[in-house]
Amino acid sequence: LTAIEAFIIACIIFVFLALLEYATILFKLKIQTAQPPSFKKNKLSSVKDVENSFKKIDCDGDGKLTKQEMLRGNEFTQEEIEAIFELGDVDGDGQIDMGEFVGLMISEDTTTNPAEEKKKAETVDKRVSDKVGTARQDLFFFVLFPILFAIFNIFYWIVFLNRTGASVMGGANAE
Repeated sequence: LTAIEAFIIACIIFVFLALLEYATILFKLKIQTAQPPSFKKNKLSSVKDVENSFKKIDCDGDGKLTKQEMLRGNEFTQEEIEAIFELGDVDGDGQIDMGEFVGLMISEDTTTNPAEEKKKAETVDKRVSDKVGTARQDLFFFVLFPILFAIFNIFYWIVFLNRTGASVMGGANAE
């Protein structure tokens, strides 16, 4: 293993670790933000309302909604449609059927109990806390990787220059 090979391998490992950290942060953020969307839920108070809305959006009448049908319906933005399919497409077939749509659009709790409101507030606080923790983790690695890379370079070049110097000195003594 030559010196340049060792250096290149170490650089590749640093890049891989940085990408791994980036993917981890993005995954954590995606999990933290994955929640049932609050769009249009207030308008749809009963299962009958949701079913009527589903039938209105289902242009071809096949009992399944595609992203294109939802866009044509002009009731949802592109982000909302992506959220609906991410959270509501339980069977993963790329379409939302009536059951999936109803399950997503009807909130499970229709009561306004103060204890439940407090629990919701705590959940929001927890989500904010999780995002702050993720931001701190990102900042930690944002500082850590350059420091580790600088330490690696200092160590590498000291060792490399000492070996090069020793081989030059050894070659001079042999003559």
